[in-house]
Amino acid sequence: MNFPPLPSIPPASQLSRYPSSPPDFMTPITRYEADERARDIVYEIYEETPIDERAYLLTRALQLFPFSVDAFLNWGYIYLYMVTPRKPQEAKEAYQKAVTCAKLLWPELEHQDTIEWGHIEYRPYLRAVAGLAHAQQDLGDLDEAIKGFRYVLRVNPSDNQGVREDIFFALLESGDYTLAEQFFQTQEDPEADLCWGNVLIVFRKFRRDVAEEEEVQKALVSAIMTNNHVPGMLLNLQALPNRPSSISPGNKDEAKKVVNRVG
Repeated sequence: MNFPPLPSIPPASQLSRYPSSPPDFMTPITRYEADERARDIVYEIYEETPIDERAYLLTRALQLFPFSVDAFLNWGYIYLYMVTPRKPQEAKEAYQKAVTCAKLLWPELEHQDTIEWGHIEYRPYLRAVAGLAHAQQDLGDLDEAIKGFRYVLRVNPSDNQGVREDIFFALLESGDYTLAEQFFQTQEDPEADLCWGNVLIVFRKFRRDVAEEEEVQKALVSAIMTNNHVPGMLLNLQALPNRPSSISPGNKDEAKKVVNRVG
């Protein structure tokens, strides 16, 4: 399909053309009327919206407000998750533009010690940084990806985006099993992804004669207790769901997510 090119960001000086309202007790960041109208257009996109219609809506949003973080976020999502083959380089550029726009619109954010997910106004920035890290991971730039994921977790320790798992598997992908194991050991209630990833770590240590069989068994039992569908899927004894409808702890869709990461 003919996909429109990613729009450019205008010079920062042009931002002053757009009327804005300063932060107040209800909204902790500067608001731009044009940004809100552009966001309304972006929010017309649903999961079932075709790619060409998405591109049309995103183009409209950026014509209305060329600094729209939400629009660039959605552009990155298309490149990274919707087109075949994936286009991580283009996704990286889109997410980088989202981060750049967020810093232009709300320069105070990158200097804050905490950026809580509970303030919905902060979410585009957090999504932009995490999206950029995912694109970097796809491109093999693991050091920068881990740095981005760790930043998101540091400023939003409640981890509404699940970057703990991203950090862990990026460390595994980088081959730094020691750091991955140390990170796993800091988790109070690890989910299935982390527990099954830990099985790989412990089994690797066992193969190198630096772990006992009992340690492997303990890690395996702990992982099975989080999701017992994973072994069958790993051994091709149980079919993978075609498309996750909802991911809940212990269900088959969660198991598919685990297998995609550790299989």
